Amino acid sequence: MSMGSLPQEILDRITDEAASNPLISLKWLSLTSRCFLQRCRFHIFSRHVISFKISDKAHRILRHNPSLFSNVRRLGMRVHEDPVEISEDHKWELKQISRVLDKVTNLETLCLSNMSSYDSSNSETKAIYLGHCKDAFARLFARPNLANIEINGFDNFPVHLLHSPPSLQSLSVGNSLSFSEYLHQDLQPKAPWHLTSLVARDHGLNTVHHLLKSCTNSIYANLVNLQFTINTVQAHRNSMQIINNAAEYSALEMLDLHYTSRAEVHRCYDELITSGLTIPSFPFLHYMELWIDLYDHHPSFLVPDLAANMITRMLCTNPQPSLTVADVGFNWGTPPIGPDFEREQAFIDANRGWGRIDDAFADTTRFPKLCAIDMTPSYYFPYPSSELLSDEGWEIIQSGTKAAIMAAFSQTRAREGMIFGFNWDRPLQKVYERIVSERHEAHYAFWKG
Repeated sequence: MSMGSLPQEILDRITDEAASNPLISLKWLSLTSRCFLQRCRFHIFSRHVISFKISDKAHRILRHNPSLFSNVRRLGMRVHEDPVEISEDHKWELKQISRVLDKVTNLETLCLSNMSSYDSSNSETKAIYLGHCKDAFARLFARPNLANIEINGFDNFPVHLLHSPPSLQSLSVGNSLSFSEYLHQDLQPKAPWHLTSLVARDHGLNTVHHLLKSCTNSIYANLVNLQFTINTVQAHRNSMQIINNAAEYSALEMLDLHYTSRAEVHRCYDELITSGLTIPSFPFLHYMELWIDLYDHHPSFLVPDLAANMITRMLCTNPQPSLTVADVGFNWGTPPIGPDFEREQAFIDANRGWGRIDDAFADTTRFPKLCAIDMTPSYYFPYPSSELLSDEGWEIIQSGTKAAIMAAFSQTRAREGMIFGFNWDRPLQKVYERIVSERHEAHYAFWKG
């Protein structure tokens, strides 16, 4: 039986299996028979990167077979935000970039990074400025299959481009993103957004908050994934508003909150208390991650209490009927210590707030499906005290910390089928991959690339 006599579905399945191996496997497979060629191209050319200029390979494709760019589904671009002077030769290069963008007709994921913050003294003649390819970018953002957008590092990004995709589902922003038109006019998306995933890293959360204000509340109806980095009190307020808006529609399945900067975390906790807000109950929330960074160069014995109180306030106030994995991390700087420091029980025990967390997670009526908990501390000792510790000293502190946490969560660990550990433990990692990664494969495949 010849290969060509097999159903195309089987041939495509063979090709898809080869695609999980190194790229050379697809190249060899494409040479065995023409019946594999199109599907091999689908995988080989699925990703493309434009860094200041298009590659020599892209130039060859433009000359000989430009239709290959129709296989590109993920496009990464490093561009300049600020206008740069361009030579006549570079004008020709920009035309080729525009040609490539016009050929990428089946784009699904677009990742844009602003490189203006880097030293571009040797690359100004190659830089891509959004305005140089304005029309091509407008057509790119209007692609009917464009569902995932990631933008980093723009002070004046044209917001109307974000309102162009008719099928936008995942949006990730970061690195102090702001919009050029947004403060001057309220721009509605051309078509209602149906976001399922919203990620705001670094200083992007306040920008996302302003962006959502121009949309109707129905934008929250399909959100299943929220991931925020919170580094100011205002960012905390904005995150709580977005989370509580999402609670009206109850679709959320994954929530990741990363608090940074100890001074602001203190104020965020005060805001939690005075506002009365916390994470509400979500009927379908399966995975929750909370990271609290309490480290600075002014350590205090009171910091561990703040960590426990904040975890209790955010994760244990309301029941979560579907929560399966609780992933918690925290750090602090302890006061200067010597190499004879033996135990961390002084910081983590039931009497300093950790017992309330144990009581909550052990309650099967409030968390009936909880089966895996990650409770990982990390700590940084300010110089010069850290220099006084030998490797054996560090090992004593790490083992003491682990023993203290295990002792503080005796009720939770006693739950039937419960896996309790730290993010370096292999059994917990397996649970994480099975429950989280596989269930939300589409989101993780995009954000992790």
